[in-house]
Amino acid sequence: MLPIIIELSQIIIGISIDNMYRNVDIDDFILNTVGVYIGYGLYYVYKRIMDICRTKNQE
Repeated sequence: MLPIIIELSQIIIGISIDNMYRNVDIDDFILNTVGVYIGYGLYYVYKRIMDICRTKNQE
């Protein structure tokens, strides 16, 4: 769902500034999807590390 929102926002911004320089392509959708998963994975790892650090500091 998030990659679709990303693509739609890029289209809306392109139309609003009167500079539609790009087309929607399946590669964009795939790369946006991969980017979302990588971002979520990094967030999850960061959150786990912070939880471990907080637990150690409370002891």
